[in-house]
Amino acid sequence: MTNLTDIGKKIKDTTEALAKADADLKWELAASAADVAGMIDPTPASDLIGAGLAVRKGDWLGAGMSLVSVVPYVGDALAKPAKAVRAAKRINELRQTVTKLTAKLADLRKTEKQAQAAEAAAKEAKMAREAAESNAAKKSAKKEKDSAKAEKDQDCENCGSGKDAPAKKAAPRSFKVVTKHRAGNRQVVVDDQRWNVPKKMDPSKIPRKDEVGNRLQELAAEAGRQWNPRRNLSAPARRAIAKARSLNEHWRANLLEKQAKGRWIEDQVKQAAKDSGLKLQWNKKGVDVIDHATGLRYDIMSGSKSNMDRHAKRMPAELFRMIIF
Repeated sequence: MTNLTDIGKKIKDTTEALAKADADLKWELAASAADVAGMIDPTPASDLIGAGLAVRKGDWLGAGMSLVSVVPYVGDALAKPAKAVRAAKRINELRQTVTKLTAKLADLRKTEKQAQAAEAAAKEAKMAREAAESNAAKKSAKKEKDSAKAEKDQDCENCGSGKDAPAKKAAPRSFKVVTKHRAGNRQVVVDDQRWNVPKKMDPSKIPRKDEVGNRLQELAAEAGRQWNPRRNLSAPARRAIAKARSLNEHWRANLLEKQAKGRWIEDQVKQAAKDSGLKLQWNKKGVDVIDHATGLRYDIMSGSKSNMDRHAKRMPAELFRMIIF
């Protein structure tokens, strides 16, 4: 990846060099104008101005030639023509330098934009990977906790049953709204699950138990860990990504790879769900999965914030669980 710091330094150096060349060109044009005026002006005023400009920019040879031009006849015959040739050459060189530095600066700024886009894509991929790893760790910890609780309940011998058994109260649930969208829908986290809740719908409508969703989440996390672009990218996807990179459209290449990864993971989850005996409806439009037995809906996606927001905005009126890889 191109170092943005190095590019920034090059842009700064090129900008300073361009400013200096442009200033030198303006001084040279001013001095040349004074020399041209000296050829017409019978008085030494224009030649003296030209000498002063030359001294100011440190051109001692040019200053000397301007002073010689003050001498009648000798200056007109010798110094002024030589100064004109010298000035024309210098002006041409400076114009070429300004043109080259301008083109170089434009190329550097273009490279800087591409590097910024690549860096942003890398950060988003890292966030998605960390989110998937965090979700997997939380799921594992919750499983261990639930397993320990189940064993403890099973060991209880005198807990009471029937009419004498104390009524069990459902444990209170904590609903956390993590994102509110303009359409009124919200992204809500409850029991380590992330749901899109439509406007005016009470989050308590989210079911307490969702075995199908839990299984889909496990399959998606496992598929995400198995993803390898070298093995799993299809031939058309490889060609499209290579073409984008050849055009220096690295942001497009990263996007195409993410989309290919999402399609592959969804296919893996779909097949694994079928192998597990889950009878689900898989869709090409809208939510990815519908469980007609419970009416619950699921959408499989990467765990980046931008991607979760995009899915929620696309289906604001749907109650669905986000299955994240």
